[in-house]
Amino acid sequence: MRFLRISTTSFGALQELDTGPDALPRLVVVEGRNEAGKSTFFELLATILYGFYPASRESHPYAPWSGAVADTRATLELRDGSEREVHRRLLATPQGTLVMGEVEEDLRNRTLPFVEHVPRKVFRHVFALTLGELAGLEGESWERVQDRLMGAMGATDLRSARDVVEELEADAGRLWRTTRRGSQEVRDLEERMRQLRTRRREAVTQEDAIRRISDELSQARDELDRAREEREACRLYIERYRGLLPIREQLLRVEGLQKDAGDPTLLEGLPPDPEARLAELREQLDELGERLRETERAADASRETLDAFREQDLRLLEREREVETLVTRHAALEPTRVRVAHLEQELRDFRRRIDTLGRRLLGREIDTKLNGPLMDVPVTRLEELVREVEAARQSLDGLSQSRRQDPSPPTVPAPLWLPVSALAVGVLGLLGGSMVESIALSLVGAIAVGVATVLLYLWSRSRAQLAAHHRDREARAADLARLRTEREGELETARRKLTALLGPLEPGPDAPSPGSDFPAQFERLQDLVRDEGDRRRSMESGRREIDATQAEAEALRRFLPQDDRDVDAAALAQVLSRSLRAAGARREAASGAERELARLAKEMERTRELEASARSELSTLTDRLTRLGGGDLEGGIRSAEARLFAVHRSRQILDELELAHPRLDEIRARIREAEEAGEDWAVDPEALAQRRAREEAVSGQIEELLRSIQAMEKDLEHLSGRTTLDDLDGEILELEERIERVTAQRDRLWILGRIVREAERRIREEHQPEILRLAGDRLARLTGGRYDRLLLAGRDGRDFRVSGPATPSSLPIDSPLSAGTREQIYLALRLSTLDQLDRAGERLPVLLDEVLVNWDPVRREAGLELLAEVARERQCFFFTCHPPLAERLEQLGGSRIQLDAP
Repeated sequence: MRFLRISTTSFGALQELDTGPDALPRLVVVEGRNEAGKSTFFELLATILYGFYPASRESHPYAPWSGAVADTRATLELRDGSEREVHRRLLATPQGTLVMGEVEEDLRNRTLPFVEHVPRKVFRHVFALTLGELAGLEGESWERVQDRLMGAMGATDLRSARDVVEELEADAGRLWRTTRRGSQEVRDLEERMRQLRTRRREAVTQEDAIRRISDELSQARDELDRAREEREACRLYIERYRGLLPIREQLLRVEGLQKDAGDPTLLEGLPPDPEARLAELREQLDELGERLRETERAADASRETLDAFREQDLRLLEREREVETLVTRHAALEPTRVRVAHLEQELRDFRRRIDTLGRRLLGREIDTKLNGPLMDVPVTRLEELVREVEAARQSLDGLSQSRRQDPSPPTVPAPLWLPVSALAVGVLGLLGGSMVESIALSLVGAIAVGVATVLLYLWSRSRAQLAAHHRDREARAADLARLRTEREGELETARRKLTALLGPLEPGPDAPSPGSDFPAQFERLQDLVRDEGDRRRSMESGRREIDATQAEAEALRRFLPQDDRDVDAAALAQVLSRSLRAAGARREAASGAERELARLAKEMERTRELEASARSELSTLTDRLTRLGGGDLEGGIRSAEARLFAVHRSRQILDELELAHPRLDEIRARIREAEEAGEDWAVDPEALAQRRAREEAVSGQIEELLRSIQAMEKDLEHLSGRTTLDDLDGEILELEERIERVTAQRDRLWILGRIVREAERRIREEHQPEILRLAGDRLARLTGGRYDRLLLAGRDGRDFRVSGPATPSSLPIDSPLSAGTREQIYLALRLSTLDQLDRAGERLPVLLDEVLVNWDPVRREAGLELLAEVARERQCFFFTCHPPLAERLEQLGGSRIQLDAP
């Protein structure tokens, strides 16, 4: 079972939480800072499965703080692939619905039907592991830890069986024990018994006085009894004809039936229904014969099982330690295989990046044979040469830029005709003004002459500047041509040096000219080559380790069965492990077959004895019935049935008479006396009158005896005012019975302790081996193979120990083991216990809160990978406030749920 989607509008501090439309994977990490709602999210999951507890909105600790209605929804996927939608709300009373397709079921506050195999308390105590619980291991003995995990299957609210047994034995000891230490109820009662016996001796004297009066009283009572008997005889005589006569007739009938039955010794031992008994014996013989045949077939099957354990299995089992060590190393090498595959992928990626960068820098791919020359190129020298090339190129470019930036030539002077024209106009104006004596015309002429003069001056100066500019430009062009030749020589020299430095790398024809970023890119290329070499060496080291383990596995291949010897080398360790388990199973089966053959032999012997007994009884019964029939079996059966019926009917009449008349023997004796006296059973009126008179006289005598008896009883009552001997004897008897009850109670308590101890032993035998095996495998994963086995040692199997290839012997789970290692052992045991709890139903999710924070980085990584592996079987919710852990779990295939702090 796993959660696909979870949403809640309001639950405790969580508001509008939704995991989104995509289905949650089997590995989910819930990240949030302190007080972000991780504990509330944990309670939300438990509520979806089991409902609201307590079922009151006022008392529920996770009722929304805002006053809103607690409302949560989830979509679950079951083991068969079907989906269920769960909706729960906490109003005045809890409400819930379970939807499958178009069918909707009203849950109210009931547990989901497919999680009922794990009670709510067990889920909260066992399926959730927190950092606080791991921290509590420091103050708790591992003897108590193993009691909780092995006896209570991880539940923290159950007392250990050992505590219960100790209390039962302590209670039994308070009742009675062989020593006199402490308070014991039986010994107190025995002291009280001694005191009562002392008082009894004092009461004997008083009892003698009472006995005398009692004797007199007894005599009076005897006389009273005789008188009553005589009166009763008179009454019986009177009632003879009304009571004795019918009884006499029934007795006579019984005598007739007894005569019909004949000699009873001939019928002794015959069954009530001889014919049915004959059929039953024949059927029993048939059944016993069939049972013998079935037992023989079972014995043949056990012999086949015994023969299935071959010499090959024994040879493989003799190397059990080698195979187990190989399997452990093979499992421990899984991270190495993963690392080698990862390194291979990284090498391909490095090679692609190296080739890409090589084509970009050198115009060709970098072969591995060029790695040495590539690494031999000094980056410092390369930077110097590139700077020289760049400096020469920039200098050359600067010359070109200087040529383009020559100063502009002087402004071209105005055309010469313009000042000449202005001068002509001025002269004409002056001449015309003097001729016509016009001042304005003379003024215009004067201005024109002035402008013409200025223009002539400017034209002459511009011509001089332009000539000087042409001379300077020609000199500068000669200097630039000389410098350009020098710079081009320097650039060519720098390029030749750079080409010589990169020559061993054989740059391609399309290699670009090195730019300013070429040294940095080349250094990056060297780093990539260097990293590629490191990765390659690490990969080759891992391959050597894998090959060494594979060689050990190959050495054990010859011990495999013939059909499995051609198995692929990668699967050889697993096949060896599987074959070892199969051989062990066949050895166990063979051992069981031997015991079963012994049991079947005894059973066949008992069956043959029963068959012989039944056959003997059949023969004896047939012979007796044949003799009763005078040689005819059928006649004997009919004769026996008739005679047995007569016996049965006579006994039935006698039983009815005894039931109706409890004193039948006395009545029969009176009838016999009457018959012996020759009394007639006809009615005699005179004799009846005499009996009535005698009855009245005896009645008067009885009255006198009663008064005398009453007087003596008063005397006895006066003498018996104190405690009597009978009272003391009664109290002594009561104390004896109480001692017997206390002793029996002590025996019950002692037996209950043994029953609890035996029940615990059976639970451990059923679950403990598988839990320890799985926990050992997981511990090997967590510790990198350093510890790979957990075991219980000691006389009572309560000494929890751990061992591994690196330990000379098993170690107690205590110092010098580190706290982190003890936490890893506890996590491995806890996860293995879960597999036993819900193996008969849906696999419930496991909730882990900050359980890896105290681990070193290597084992934390192994723990994260183990959680990813556990998530393949059951959904895991990992709660943390550390983003790196959340990111790593995402890389392992997990999905992150981010909780924001309020």
